[in-house]
Amino acid sequence: MITIQEAKAEDFAWINRQYERIGFVPSAPATDLVLIADYLGERAGIGRLVKMDPFLYELGGIYTLEWYRGLKVADSVVAALVHRFRAIKAEHLYCIPFEKLCPFYSKHGFQKVDDTSDVPSKILEKLDWCLREYADPVSLMRLERIAR
Repeated sequence: MITIQEAKAEDFAWINRQYERIGFVPSAPATDLVLIADYLGERAGIGRLVKMDPFLYELGGIYTLEWYRGLKVADSVVAALVHRFRAIKAEHLYCIPFEKLCPFYSKHGFQKVDDTSDVPSKILEKLDWCLREYADPVSLMRLERIAR
């Protein structure tokens, strides 16, 4: 059984060790809402919402520890993060996944962004950084906030 919990301050050392191992940017408690997935009481995966400004968030840092892959840990983390996003008064949630993962994020309601003319500069800067830093191709995706 998978359970999801919000990371506490003391969890960030472990979280950032995981991100360091896979070449992801570390998380900061001041700007990132990080969720930890447990599988039968053991830490199995993580993911985060990065607050870029009061109306703009980025979903990222989705990572499942190797021995828990295939158990839908990432699905649970992304679903929980999308649920958290919908509960706040933000306008847009962006994601910059590796291209091969776009179908996974599409299942959670994300759509590829082809026209970047209305994409906030903070997201475009992050996209440019990802394109420079990662050997695997990445895409820009967005989830629109559903009106209540």
